[in-house]
Amino acid sequence: MVAVAQNLPIFLCSPRRRSGLSEVAAVSVLVAIGVLLAIVAGVALGSRIAPQSKTYGLSVYARIEPFANGAILSVSVTNVSNDRVRLSELRIVGEWSRSIGVDLKPSETFSESFKIPGIRPGEYILEARALTPDNQVIIQPAKLYLRG
Repeated sequence: MVAVAQNLPIFLCSPRRRSGLSEVAAVSVLVAIGVLLAIVAGVALGSRIAPQSKTYGLSVYARIEPFANGAILSVSVTNVSNDRVRLSELRIVGEWSRSIGVDLKPSETFSESFKIPGIRPGEYILEARALTPDNQVIIQPAKLYLRG
């Protein structure tokens, strides 16, 4: 019997009962952890190597002041994207719009003033609309307050 016991793995010869994971379960858990760590490392390395995705955005500053029977709208739109965009339109929702058609490089600003006839005192939303090179529309709103 002693000869047979010497050929068996030590955990089968142990006279006392062990609690916790068996060796097979422990090895399985360690292998699973290793695979997960490899996947996490691959994803982290892949995101570091991958080219930066293009982000698009506009920054809008607008001010409106009463003038004669309407108002003067002063607008500055800055391209905060990392690629060029085409500023296509400015509009005061439900009141006025103007086609623009100006290409803006990253960090470039378009500034202009417009006369808006017939607009009444109140709160308005100005939308600056631009197109990305792949024709996605960017809309950046700004609040306007026209005092009476």
